[in-house]
Amino acid sequence: MNDNIDSNETVINLIDEIKFLNKFRKLLIISSIFFGVIAFVYGLTLPKEYVSKVTFIPTDTNSASASSSALSGIAGLVGVTVSEGPTKKSIALAVLKSNIFLEEFADKNDITRYLFPEAWDKKNRKWKTEKPSGDSIGSALRDLFSVSGSQFDIYELEFEWTDSLQTSSWSNLIISELNNHLRTQDIEEGQKTISYLKNQLKINDVKSIDNVFFQVMEEQIKSNMLSNVKDDYIFKILDKANPAGDPSKPKLLQMFFVGSIIGLFLGIFYIYIRHRFFKS
Repeated sequence: MNDNIDSNETVINLIDEIKFLNKFRKLLIISSIFFGVIAFVYGLTLPKEYVSKVTFIPTDTNSASASSSALSGIAGLVGVTVSEGPTKKSIALAVLKSNIFLEEFADKNDITRYLFPEAWDKKNRKWKTEKPSGDSIGSALRDLFSVSGSQFDIYELEFEWTDSLQTSSWSNLIISELNNHLRTQDIEEGQKTISYLKNQLKINDVKSIDNVFFQVMEEQIKSNMLSNVKDDYIFKILDKANPAGDPSKPKLLQMFFVGSIIGLFLGIFYIYIRHRFFKS
């Protein structure tokens, strides 16, 4: 019985509050529209940001590199077990976000000056003080893109920047440059492995081991040759990024609605404060 009375009183109080606020509906409408317009105008002053997406897949999910496999095979001769280690794909994804690669990518494609416009002298085309550090460049670029993947090894890189053409260009370039970076790295490691095996052949007297060295060298040379002719070394682009027509930010309509809601609540707050002040 008491519960029904309480619920009825709550409904009555709510209706009274609505009737009370309805007296000031013009003020609430003006407040809501005013703050909505302010939020909209503020959004117009913000820089536009565009998003471009590139879809890619790994071309090889085997172990890290031929040189690693070669050294594992040699270690097996003396009874040492060497784990295969991470795959090429996992290494490539880690390198993609490394400071060393991102600094190299930014320098090669003249991106650094866009990341730090306040430190770049446009007139003289040089840095005002000194070039930003590799850590700063890496951090700035990592904030601009993200990588997501599915269980089917299909990956999507999303790049966000203030220029539509640059956004799509950098999205495609970063995958291409990653392939080139890892190809060069693996070829250099392969050359070191071949040099090492040649030196061992000179000092080794066991014929059976010499045969193994020759086999390993042959595999490494083949691997280096294939690396040189393979364009999609680690990742293959399935769908290239295209320039976005409409900006992803700022979202002007969303900002208007949020501003309007804030204005409505501020209006209600003002009405109750004013009512209590004059009532007291």
